[in-house]
Amino acid sequence: MNPDNFSIRPFEPTDTDYSAIVKLFNQDRSGLPSTITIWKTNDDNRNSKEFYRRYIGEIKTNKGKKIIATGIISKKGLFDEPGKYFITYCIDHAFINKGLDELMYNHLLSNLGEDHLIELKTEIFGEHAYKLNFLLKKGFKQHANPKRYSELNVTNFKLELFKNYTQKVTESGIKISTLKELQKNDINWMKKLYKLETSIQKDLSDETDSEPLSIAEYAEMFENPNFLPEAQFIALDEGVYVGISSLWKDTFFDDLLWVGTTSVLPSYKRKGIATALKVRTIAFAKSYGINKILTRNIENSPMQKLNLKLGFKQGILLQFFSKVM
Repeated sequence: MNPDNFSIRPFEPTDTDYSAIVKLFNQDRSGLPSTITIWKTNDDNRNSKEFYRRYIGEIKTNKGKKIIATGIISKKGLFDEPGKYFITYCIDHAFINKGLDELMYNHLLSNLGEDHLIELKTEIFGEHAYKLNFLLKKGFKQHANPKRYSELNVTNFKLELFKNYTQKVTESGIKISTLKELQKNDINWMKKLYKLETSIQKDLSDETDSEPLSIAEYAEMFENPNFLPEAQFIALDEGVYVGISSLWKDTFFDDLLWVGTTSVLPSYKRKGIATALKVRTIAFAKSYGINKILTRNIENSPMQKLNLKLGFKQGILLQFFSKVM
């Protein structure tokens, strides 16, 4: 392909540009399709002060210009870290290995918000060799803990096959309550839940680089329109919160729920509590009229293995990369 026929411009909020970027991202994210409505809604809700730039790559044809690439620069997860940026790009699969990676990458770097660049972060949905090879050639290092999406068909799930798990946990003295129930009966529910989830986060610190929320940020979570207190299941040992499994509504699709957190305190692991909690969430989804549950776990982690035991089917892989400049 003649690079002189390829040009890059800022994204314009037209139906043509939206349609093109949705098609491009859906090529790379098979199994996690997006829609124009989702992209438009996310753009409308984005904080105007947030650093976010999107670009369109197009070629000249006999019929005019054709969009074949898109790229994004943002401060995704890096708002308070000067000099660190998240970048990503997609290329029409009919045009891969034609030098467009280099052109898109260089354009993104030339449009960063500051000169003092410290680190770049990016990610790959799926196992696209063309992106992987390019990033490694550019000096990006692959993180050790990729994540994989998985999906459970709730309609076909046989609850009776897992009834013993919840029964054994109950008989051991562990009580499982919904957050909706605890909000009525425990005046200190938020303080206890925050303590549980921050303790769980510390236990997972070797698997994720995410920072724990402050208590103020944590409180905002309960105002989220996708939050379902009746779908947050808490395991209690004589009033102490020791485990949680939660489900959240999807913003756009009424037939699915997303798994939020599923974990228990280290001293309560390997007692069947996580399995019992997961079974309760699945039972809720069935009663809620949901067709499927989606989740994302560290590859080969105990939670991923538990999900597979419950019948979740593995989907797209998400790999993380960074480059210190």
